Amino acid sequence: MESVVRLTRRASDLQQAGQWRQAEALLRQALAQAPAEPLLLNRLGVLLFQTQRAGEAVELFTRLVRLVPNASEGHTNLAGALRALGRFDEAIRTAERALALKPDNAEAANNLGLTLLDAGRSSEAIAPLQRALALRPEMLATYPPLAQALCGEDRFAEAVGVARELVRRSPTSAYSEQILGVALLEAGDNAASVESFQASICLAPPTAERYWGLAKALRGVGALDEAAAAAREAVHLRPDNAQIRNTLGVILQKLGSHGEALATFQEAVRLDPLQAESHTSLASAWLLLGRLDAAEAECSEAVRLKPDYAEAHFNRAFLRLMHGDFSTGWDEYEWRLKVPGMARHRFAQPVWKGEPLAGRTILLYDEQGYGDTLHFARFATLVAERGGRVVLECHEALARVLRTCPGVEQVVPRGEPLPAFDVYAPLLSVPRLLGTRLETIPATVPYLSADAALRSDWSKRIAGPGFKIGLCWQGRLTHPFDHYRSLRLEQLAPLFDVPETRFFSVQFGPARDQLAGSAFADRVVDLADELHDFADTAAALRELDLLISCDSAPVHLAGALGLPVWTLVATISDWRWLLDRDDTPWYPTMRLFRQRRLGDWAEVIGRMASALAAGQRRQA
Repeated sequence: MESVVRLTRRASDLQQAGQWRQAEALLRQALAQAPAEPLLLNRLGVLLFQTQRAGEAVELFTRLVRLVPNASEGHTNLAGALRALGRFDEAIRTAERALALKPDNAEAANNLGLTLLDAGRSSEAIAPLQRALALRPEMLATYPPLAQALCGEDRFAEAVGVARELVRRSPTSAYSEQILGVALLEAGDNAASVESFQASICLAPPTAERYWGLAKALRGVGALDEAAAAAREAVHLRPDNAQIRNTLGVILQKLGSHGEALATFQEAVRLDPLQAESHTSLASAWLLLGRLDAAEAECSEAVRLKPDYAEAHFNRAFLRLMHGDFSTGWDEYEWRLKVPGMARHRFAQPVWKGEPLAGRTILLYDEQGYGDTLHFARFATLVAERGGRVVLECHEALARVLRTCPGVEQVVPRGEPLPAFDVYAPLLSVPRLLGTRLETIPATVPYLSADAALRSDWSKRIAGPGFKIGLCWQGRLTHPFDHYRSLRLEQLAPLFDVPETRFFSVQFGPARDQLAGSAFADRVVDLADELHDFADTAAALRELDLLISCDSAPVHLAGALGLPVWTLVATISDWRWLLDRDDTPWYPTMRLFRQRRLGDWAEVIGRMASALAAGQRRQA
């Protein structure tokens, strides 16, 4: 009979040659002769683990730690096998035991961190992964999960630093560049992410994951055609991956290829019907095509599959509010506070539940865009009527005009110290807390006012004959629906043919550049240089006869001031404009001009020009 030593040596040679079955057979022969030999138990356990037989490995490693309970390495290997089986709690306890026995055991620290990460405990995973790298910085496989854990805790700068260190240590590794690309993408540095993913593709035969990352980064920098090409390449390499198809669909949607986007999302759902994200994307496609019932069904399916999926709840809120179903819509709308990037404040004070305030101070804080704050500021008055002292925190550009809102005792620009307060609420949660329904919308205007001295100054600047019209044609570029709601200046051309009219631009941002050198430069006076905040804009608007604007902040300001305003509304519009109406219960002085076909602004502007001319004839 061959000795245990000889059997073990032969097994080691076979294992190094990749002859796993033969090596296993020899180790089992040796173990039969020496069933209590720790070295054999460990070697056979490692071989079984390496050949994807973690369950059998656990049995051997368990025998090992019973024989040698104070050996850190045995606990380390057992923890790794338990992790592979998804037995995370046991794996965590075992890895912690391994570290307690040998604090400088880098492999045990690594196992602990990886298991915590797999268990969804990214905040706890960071320290042991950092400890593993401090002990053995050459453990390159530990850098990617550490970067992932840091991203999971929004510690993006640190994640990028870890990924850069990985690239420094392995500068010719395509995988290292991929990890850096992912970290930069999570950090919002899309341009740098593009460079890293392109480098990863050049360094090695490209993978679907690298093209997928490149597509997302290119989408982030607005290079949509290139993003679509990269996403198509990723789909070609992994045609069975629903998530990649979902990304392609999102890009196609932004390019206006709505039919192809719909088909792409449908294929993603077919490939993986249990993926809630694809159902949510398919809902957005149906929404853009006007199939609201189908959109609602897909949102509900996403919620069924993933009950805590905030984006699906938020999208369903959008649909229900759009239908005027405030009874369930407001409840669903609360899920916005769990959508990444939307929840902004958490305070030690309790959240207000809508009860009488009885003299207490309440902080209301703004959310989302300028328009949302101007729209919902009306609710501060109703909150004050509950017997409280209202403090409103908002963007600095809104502070002066919001100080004119009845019931608001103090306005604090965002970033400045807050006064003492007892309870707080996000501003857009107040309608739910007050039980607001479609028929009880507080629509008394004006609820904001313009400074008299500013008005007098503006009256002199824009004095003269003619019907004076303010213009705004583009909203915030980062708005998810800006591609649909915004126009280009030249699309307003028919308005300039209406006689006895004068036009004044209150447009900000990059779209303002469309005015300079255009064919309409002599027809439109640009006011933007003198509009330092919304108080200035309010005063200027009060001296005009009408505001014509896309769905952006100025329409809410004009509506809150009780001024005539014509709002251009896309086929796919914000929920607050409801459906099939040319008026709005939110603003009595507002008229809605809706698209009849997706993307067709020419017909809308034609109707608007006719209405403007007709109004001029009536005044003549």
